[in-house]
Amino acid sequence: MKIGICTNIDNLETAARLGFDYAELAVTAVHGMTEEQMKALENSPIPLESFNVLFPGDFQLITGEDEPIQNYLDEAFSRIRRIGGKLVVFGSGGARKVPEGITYREAFRRLMHVARMIGDAAKTYGLEVAIEPLRYGETNIINTLSEGAALAAAADHPCVGLLADSYHVWSNKEPVSRIEVIKDFKHIHICAEDRTAPREEELPLYQEFIDALKKAGYTGRISIECRMGDFEKDAAQALQVIRPLL
Repeated sequence: MKIGICTNIDNLETAARLGFDYAELAVTAVHGMTEEQMKALENSPIPLESFNVLFPGDFQLITGEDEPIQNYLDEAFSRIRRIGGKLVVFGSGGARKVPEGITYREAFRRLMHVARMIGDAAKTYGLEVAIEPLRYGETNIINTLSEGAALAAAADHPCVGLLADSYHVWSNKEPVSRIEVIKDFKHIHICAEDRTAPREEELPLYQEFIDALKKAGYTGRISIECRMGDFEKDAAQALQVIRPLL
């Protein structure tokens, strides 16, 4: 497996020096960059292979119109492809939250349509998409791995798959063994149980999560996604803890 780190443009040189295989930036950040910033990212010191935070929190996916979504995807994905991106994470809990008055069935069908739109745009720009189930505190639809797998299956698009994030799995008290049942993942996020950098005292917890990935046959990317105070110190610690487990 490749190991990367979720960060911002200020930490790319440090991430490269520490030995990460790639960095994961936010789509929303790249979407708003100037041409000068984009040119700088074309010469990034570390590969920029994956991107999270697909939509801004105030984007309306359930009740919004298709045209603004399509326009946003075209602009964002063209920029991501330009700087070498390969995969985009569809989390965006605020954007996909179900408003009052909308049934779960209606919302799910709408998200299925949006997932297909994202998949079509990804195909156009040579990208893949990973649906991210989020903890109950962050959104009210697609919270568990099973729900995420159901949405990916319903979308039935070759560019659209699933992500497993250790923090959301643990927060929702979902059995890690679900990973072995679902099997089909495009991307992974991992952190400490409290969303800080992985640390030695929690090794058995990370080992269980990664062992489940191995049993599921996963060999792709795994990104450290956590809160960091001192980026260099926390990132180095996370890399030291997680890499030997892969």
